[in-house]
Amino acid sequence: MPKLVKFLAFHAGIGFAIALTTVLAILWLDLSHMRTLITSSDIKWLAASALIILMTITLGSVTMGIAVMRLPHHWDDHQSGRGLKQHSLTDRLLGFWLLEAKPERASVRRPSR
Repeated sequence: MPKLVKFLAFHAGIGFAIALTTVLAILWLDLSHMRTLITSSDIKWLAASALIILMTITLGSVTMGIAVMRLPHHWDDHQSGRGLKQHSLTDRLLGFWLLEAKPERASVRRPSR
């Protein structure tokens, strides 16, 4: 899987987790009487699933957008210390480790005589 796809999937997962936590908090705290409205509805499953699906799409997209906007313009600037000034802990939390290039061994062939 390409590095950028892994990077976006990582951040989408974080957004989905935040969205599910938010929905659970809304229902548990009964904010705006949302739990009361859902439980008194004839189609509880539709109301609950709409809340969960729309919240996960929204917050998943927001976290992916924030992650993309925080990427440095040129990756060489980020690694040389010139672009964004971020600490390694911030890089780990933001998933930049998914984009790092892995060193590979180069095999050298000598021409046969």
